[in-house]
Amino acid sequence: MSIISALPIVQGNEGAVVVPVSDGLILERPHEEVTIPFAAMARVRAEERCLIIELRARAGAEPVLHRLDDVTDPRATALADGVNALLTELATDTEPGTEVDGAALAFVRSRGATWSQRFMRRVTRWMLGFAGAVVAASVLIGFAGDAAGIALLVPIGGITIVGLWIAVPTLGAWNHERHLMKHGTTVLARPATSSGTYLFTDPAGTTRAVPHLSSAPYVKVSHDPGDPTDAYPHKDPGARRFDLAVGSLILFCALCGLVMVVWTVFTALTGDRLSQAA
Repeated sequence: MSIISALPIVQGNEGAVVVPVSDGLILERPHEEVTIPFAAMARVRAEERCLIIELRARAGAEPVLHRLDDVTDPRATALADGVNALLTELATDTEPGTEVDGAALAFVRSRGATWSQRFMRRVTRWMLGFAGAVVAASVLIGFAGDAAGIALLVPIGGITIVGLWIAVPTLGAWNHERHLMKHGTTVLARPATSSGTYLFTDPAGTTRAVPHLSSAPYVKVSHDPGDPTDAYPHKDPGARRFDLAVGSLILFCALCGLVMVVWTVFTALTGDRLSQAA
């Protein structure tokens, strides 16, 4: 639609911004973004340096409002006028008397760090610390004059780091998902209009998006009751068993490598050098 291409982007306070897209508006905030389809909107108002997106509501229900404060008046007015003109056009294609709950059509996508991202950051710090320890141990072994020890420590240490980097996140995610499935809140999620996304409703009534590649008409999603942004779609039981088996095998191999690293460092620094043993 030509109207959409002419709609301006409106910026507000604290980094919030409203961006027009092909099928609606996206309200971006520092930690989340709200996707509001045109079908969910009743009208858009620009008043007193504030942009207000009013959602459609059923008869007798209070409409949900999304606000963007401290906006530039001309751009906000242009956006409101353009969207309202578009809504008027779309209304002609809607059957009269049709009631729509706009809050059920709009959905929230978290932009903050997820549990997986926070956990991966911790694992990365641990692995960098371990890599530093391997380098320091290699230097000490070099001072001890054990060339064979260095030749053994460096590859084994590298392989161990890679193994732990794969196994720990895999098993950590598996355990976290198991915890959510057992102690969290489980709901059904429906597909969104965009592929790879499913929508579920949290206890507060907010519709949230969760990424998931599937063609199923619905999927089960478990989330933390105190933090609905921490949500995971249920995997196939076979896929979960595969993750557990592969993660456990890699972890076992990595722990064997860790034992060999410790043994190599110990024998080199106590004078029982591998080169002498050879």
